[in-house]
Amino acid sequence: MRLNIKDVESSVYTPNQNKVEGVVDYKPTKEDVVFTIRGEHDYMYEDIPAISDSTRVKAEMRKTACAKKVGHRYYLKINSRGELFNPIDPAHLAQSDRKENGLPIWKYANVAYTTFCHYSHFLKTRNQNFLILARRDMGST
Repeated sequence: MRLNIKDVESSVYTPNQNKVEGVVDYKPTKEDVVFTIRGEHDYMYEDIPAISDSTRVKAEMRKTACAKKVGHRYYLKINSRGELFNPIDPAHLAQSDRKENGLPIWKYANVAYTTFCHYSHFLKTRNQNFLILARRDMGST
């Protein structure tokens, strides 16, 4: 039996045989969300209490604003001594809009996702043990 070249060529796999049409690149949506403690929230974002305002900057300036998500980065509110903002503590709430030398005491610092997860559990449950875990993740006690 003699092999025909056309028979051999048709049995060989070529990438063009399995074309994929309509490939869509995954582009995550950029969402900016400001989080707060349960009870002070306007809506829930992925089961975490969040603040809605006309702009993100206005929401960040509210007394009870604790954390924010910008794109895929997570930020927690800390003071100049490196303490995490505790919205349950009356001393922290009283100083939340205080300024020193024209600059606010409380600033948002970029944190790891695990630290944000512990802090978000604190915001949902008001359980201070999660706040302690978030402090440990940041390296401050």
